Amino acid sequence: MRLEDLKLFLTIADTLNLHRAAEREGLSQPTLTKALRRLEHELGVTLVERVSRGVVLTDIGKAFALRINRMDLELEQAKQEIADMRLGKLGLVRFGSTVPMVDLVFTPAAVAFLHSRPKVRYELSVQHTIVLVDDLLAGKLDLVLAVVPRKIPPELDYEVLFRQRFHVVARCAHPLSGKSTIHSSDLISAIWQLPPPSGIVRQLVEERLAEEGLPPPIVAVETEATSVVLASLLRQSDLLSIMSREAIHSSLGTGLTVLDGAMGPWELPLALLWRRNAYLSPIVRDFRELIRREVESLAISRNLQ
Repeated sequence: MRLEDLKLFLTIADTLNLHRAAEREGLSQPTLTKALRRLEHELGVTLVERVSRGVVLTDIGKAFALRINRMDLELEQAKQEIADMRLGKLGLVRFGSTVPMVDLVFTPAAVAFLHSRPKVRYELSVQHTIVLVDDLLAGKLDLVLAVVPRKIPPELDYEVLFRQRFHVVARCAHPLSGKSTIHSSDLISAIWQLPPPSGIVRQLVEERLAEEGLPPPIVAVETEATSVVLASLLRQSDLLSIMSREAIHSSLGTGLTVLDGAMGPWELPLALLWRRNAYLSPIVRDFRELIRREVESLAISRNLQ
């Protein structure tokens, strides 16, 4: 199986048009078609089917394209690692984290590494768990520190580090902040800022209400944006949201109050995740170990375990 044929197939999968794929690769369409047919013959399957406006991937073709795309990302990563070694660099760490863990875990780990290994480069992604896991699966990240997904893809390995607590929050002057007891009816009549339905936090809220036979919350602001972006919005409106204990006790929590009562708090396992069969460079493995030690220190100091 030729590497060139695999790369051409990825171009076809991206364009879904043999003519445009051939133009992009600087080939004639017959040459591109020949490469596709050669690949299909070797695999013994049909990867694409012709339609009026181009081609579509078969189910097998979609699965194969996903695998080959990940392989291509790994190859590019390997090339970059070799280039770094040749140029005397010590490597690249691509790290994903939820907001609170950036200051609490990533920053002290990166500071320690910057002193001992000043040539290491970092790419930091700060997102919700669902986005980080998708990027990890796509090969865009090496390590992710986030809440454990409810359904862990088989391609991932993970290690639970501690349990993270989440609370209902609102601005200190919110109409509900003065109530001695907050009931579920108060929460369903309020307006919320929450991630999309696929988000773990959104599911927690909806499940708690469903347990009491109540409808889903009224979501006025639905976004993948992190607490860093939305804390200011909470302080200036009557929106309710969910925030981790660490974020509440940081500068993000200024002007906000916890409204647990009929709902919350929740404790969710926070873990370090990586791709099961991906190559992790020595520098990434060392950084993973350093993250473990930082979380252990954090757990001890804050009694999070």
